Amino acid sequence: MKELINKYQPHVLWVDGDWQSYPSYWGSQDFLAWLYNESPIRKHIVTNDRWGIGCRLNHGDVYSGPDRFDPGTLQAHKWENAMTIDSSWGYRRNINRQDLMSMHGLITKVIRSSVAIRHTKAVIHFLVVC
Repeated sequence: MKELINKYQPHVLWVDGDWQSYPSYWGSQDFLAWLYNESPIRKHIVTNDRWGIGCRLNHGDVYSGPDRFDPGTLQAHKWENAMTIDSSWGYRRNINRQDLMSMHGLITKVIRSSVAIRHTKAVIHFLVVC
């Protein structure tokens, strides 16, 4: 990952798969120490908290929490609600329209998440697969 950071100098680094092993297995502590103290992007990088078992809601510029994380109240730390508009995280060729969240439900969820992070910048990502 150091090679990718040095070559592309991203502003955001989002990792996943933290349930697979502990931070010591991934070398997360050493990498994050380098990232925030020595890397060329140390002054502007933003990361999430999925750096190994036990890191969620403890470390990172943005808390990911569990999937579909919705605390329902104002949080002191920036957070994301990683969710889908149906029950799947993958592409489903045979998806039925009734399996999708309604437009009202989706807008309600976005507004609820935005209100819960009130004074922080809300970033909403939509992945559309056609």
